[in-house]
Amino acid sequence: MGRKRSIYLADLTHNGLVLSSNVFPLSIGLIAAYLLQQRPGQADLQLFKYPEDFSQALETQAPDIVGFANYSWNFQLGYQYARLIKKLWPKTIVVFGGPNYGLEAEEVQEFWKAYPDIDFNIVREGEQAFVELFDALQESDFDADAIRRNRTPLPNCHYQVDGELICGPDLPRLDLDGLPSPYLMGLMDKFFDENLIPMIHTTRGCPFKCAFCTEGAAYYNIVEQRMHSLEEELHYVASRVRGPRDLFISDANFGMFKPDIEKARILAECQKRYDFPKYIHVSTGKNQKERVIEIAQMLDGASSWRRRCSRPIRRCSSTSSVQTSPWTS
Repeated sequence: MGRKRSIYLADLTHNGLVLSSNVFPLSIGLIAAYLLQQRPGQADLQLFKYPEDFSQALETQAPDIVGFANYSWNFQLGYQYARLIKKLWPKTIVVFGGPNYGLEAEEVQEFWKAYPDIDFNIVREGEQAFVELFDALQESDFDADAIRRNRTPLPNCHYQVDGELICGPDLPRLDLDGLPSPYLMGLMDKFFDENLIPMIHTTRGCPFKCAFCTEGAAYYNIVEQRMHSLEEELHYVASRVRGPRDLFISDANFGMFKPDIEKARILAECQKRYDFPKYIHVSTGKNQKERVIEIAQMLDGASSWRRRCSRPIRRCSSTSSVQTSPWTS
């Protein structure tokens, strides 16, 4: 085994007068936790939400991999960093991943033409895909050009070689109960401040096929449930929260499935013991209205119920840039 590889994962937020995204970076936490579980001792991982913290870390060393969570609201922020990272350290591997990526071939081609400083883009579920990419980079001594020359197909991963798009095969969906909790591993401790709101997930996928939502794709039509370690995780969060007494649940259809009753029981227990969460932001499904009402009653009116929200699938046209010295364009 070679040296530990330095990996920075960033789910950045614009932070002017207000935070444009004020929730914990759950997505990169899940990626980090899974990599540490599957490849123990092989990576030194750091997670980032605030641009100033990310800039400070970049001043100390050049990481082997920098990964960016790609949403419509933070893509340009992340990409400005990616451009400068590639300018200063061409060998650093830049990886993007998230729902803000085209679904049609024309959109995908435009993406790679417009953003050449990205080495690899993870599509669909990212945990196992990032491990597979990490393994391929290890085998090539972290030479991304070698992977490109060989046109190595990487599961759930896209990259471009001389204008040719290389798309790896789809990975099977993950069993959520097999995923470790980034909270219980201590990876999210740094985000318990007075501004950010914890986010959890208890399901992944959606049975509906709405065209405006990434989870409407056939790949996500089977809903995976998570119960393992959920009670321990919620108590961990509730006992440490310092900022708003809110909780975000990223499920697409909370309250529609039978296991959601048990999840609501755990949440109600946390409310009594910790006075948290006072407000729960979650999207509910179209079906099983009686169960949704029952859960709302169990949570004593704490829930801010919404209809299912769309998951962004189009690229942001914003031209905003990084506002942190010395990493300002």
